[in-house]
Amino acid sequence: MSELGSKHDLTSFISKYLDDHFVLLVLKFLEERDFNNKNQKKLAISKLNVLQKTNRHEDFIKLYKEVNETDKAPKEMLEKNQKFLKQFDNWLKLSKPIIELLPKIVNPKKDTSIEQLKKENNITEENVNSLLQYSRGLYGRGDYLTSLEYLKITQLLCSEESLKLEIQWGKVSCLLLLPNERERLPLEFETLRTLIDKSRKNKSKKKILQEKTWLLHWALCYYFTSDEKTASQFVDKFFYGHYVEVISSICPYLLRYLVISTFLNSKRKNYTRDLARLIKQQRPYYSDPITEVVYQIYITSDLEKAQEMYEESIKVMTGDFFLHRFIEKFTYGVRASIFESFCRIHRSFYVSEFSNLIKVNDDFAKKFMNGHAKLLAMELTYGQDDLVKAGSQNTIRRQFNTRTRYQNQRSGNIDQTIQNFEILRSEKLEQEKNQQKNRRKK
Repeated sequence: MSELGSKHDLTSFISKYLDDHFVLLVLKFLEERDFNNKNQKKLAISKLNVLQKTNRHEDFIKLYKEVNETDKAPKEMLEKNQKFLKQFDNWLKLSKPIIELLPKIVNPKKDTSIEQLKKENNITEENVNSLLQYSRGLYGRGDYLTSLEYLKITQLLCSEESLKLEIQWGKVSCLLLLPNERERLPLEFETLRTLIDKSRKNKSKKKILQEKTWLLHWALCYYFTSDEKTASQFVDKFFYGHYVEVISSICPYLLRYLVISTFLNSKRKNYTRDLARLIKQQRPYYSDPITEVVYQIYITSDLEKAQEMYEESIKVMTGDFFLHRFIEKFTYGVRASIFESFCRIHRSFYVSEFSNLIKVNDDFAKKFMNGHAKLLAMELTYGQDDLVKAGSQNTIRRQFNTRTRYQNQRSGNIDQTIQNFEILRSEKLEQEKNQQKNRRKK
């Protein structure tokens, strides 16, 4: 995302797949990051365009007056609001039979099914559909908690599987916008993913791709708006199978979030190589400083370039709604990866060489190396003038020397085998000649 309209800003790409109410949160974040007020007008117009698609008509009118410096509200919006309120009252009226029955639906008797309750209380499909529309209306006005509770009831009463999936999208959307209800989100999000996977049989390939694309983008709203542990799970959940295909073919810019999730993940090494290969494959179509960090470390081993891209990455993350809170952990992950690669390349090095590479002082570099080496069970030996030897990790040079020795040994073994074969062959030929001579004498 970063600064609106900047080279690495993803707002226009990602917002196409987010709910309008969540887009408003993203725009608010960008407003707060616009320290020089360069984009305030542009952001206000973007907010107006989004609000126009919701039922938050009063918010739209208020902002419209501010942007246009007028006291008059747009006539079409006033008419739209009157029409909506009329529909809203009608949906409420038709939903009343269900709303009055809520205690029995939420806590039914052991021997009473939902279908029996519907039949006994004359609950029709029109009533159920009206409650669904009423829930949507509440959501559109910003009453997410009440909408969530009515969506739960609608899902219990609904008999259509396709409608159940639609309602599940609504429940997840409400929970994403309710910070105090976050503990319910993991289960509901997993239910949504399961329902999407189950409904694949009856859908076209295009529809399946669309749903998975939307799910990936909504996953950003779940995994990257919480803590580091939750963000680290994004790569666990979506770096496989169909989701990699979706990312590669439709939204390669989501590689950015896979990278951050990987650097936050305690099982980072399980993903970095495969992720680096995917980034290399997608590089002609998409790259940014964050994906370039992985490419430079794991594909080219250009650690100076990796550090340069890391510095650019921090600027990108600072302006990214989903990533700004993970800069510190990302920094540690990048330095750890650079350190590991540095030790593989060099048999020995001075502390100052590493500190200059990651642009920190020598004391910090030494403390960092000791801490990370301990995690890797790697032995670091310090010599004169802070010359460092990484004892337990094979360097590239050492691997090369080992392989060369192996090849030489193997070549020597082959030569010896050939010589032995020639000796045996000569002995056999000599034996055959002697046998022939003996036959002639006889």
